[in-house]
Amino acid sequence: VLRGRGITTVDAARDFLNPSLDKLLDPFGLPDMSAAVDRLAQAIEKRETLMVHGDYDMDGVTASALMVRFLSKLGVDVHYFIPLRQIDQYGLSVNAVRQAARLGVKLVVAVDCGVTATEPIAEARRLNMDVIVLDHHEPGDVLPEANAVVDPKRADATYPERELASVGLAYKTASAVCQRLNIPQESLQRAFLDLVSLGTVADVVPLLGENRITTHYGLASLPKSRKVGLQALLRLCNLNGQVRSSDVAFRIGPRMNAVGRMGDATDALELLLTDDEEE
Repeated sequence: VLRGRGITTVDAARDFLNPSLDKLLDPFGLPDMSAAVDRLAQAIEKRETLMVHGDYDMDGVTASALMVRFLSKLGVDVHYFIPLRQIDQYGLSVNAVRQAARLGVKLVVAVDCGVTATEPIAEARRLNMDVIVLDHHEPGDVLPEANAVVDPKRADATYPERELASVGLAYKTASAVCQRLNIPQESLQRAFLDLVSLGTVADVVPLLGENRITTHYGLASLPKSRKVGLQALLRLCNLNGQVRSSDVAFRIGPRMNAVGRMGDATDALELLLTDDEEE
């Protein structure tokens, strides 16, 4: 079974069967991560207004929730935007960029999109906004002129984990910011591995390497998650004990993805953001 998954050495088998958070790689190995952290640190220091622009599937929604929650906790004024599948084009759009400018946004963080959004990012720069791209999709021949394009599938990337989901990429970015600001990684792990496991499984990326590590610990943390919307969702799915990857793939994920397919995925994002039991 292990050989069928490409695991052909004893050390690799040990790592697979005994996932350890100590095995997570340095996030600064990802392309443009230093530039991304520099710009985010500036936004945190100056209390700038940001917009997190996500996508309407579960990976995009969980990645957006992670970035909104993380940056908000660091004192940044964070807006968020999820496109409407039936109306908006996929990904970062010129209209979304102009809406951000009207809100006084200084920095757009595009998650699960943006690596091919050359025109919208050019429009953002024209409107004096900076852009950070956190995307795991295949880039085009030319990268957009963003402040940072963090994508493990860039042609010049040397990061060994090429198959991160966008929520994993958002987590790595938060991890790098914590490293820069001397915030304990344990705090980040407690707060956000639940979201990482949801988006990673739902996006059907290989559960190997870092994806396997974060999913292993994230699934274990789900039953005791402090996110009230997530707890309501688990109750809806009749999950009141251990949560398995199959539960995410076939019970939680389809419900969350249905929101963006049938209506406005912003509802799904706000479910993961709310601290109000009644909401």
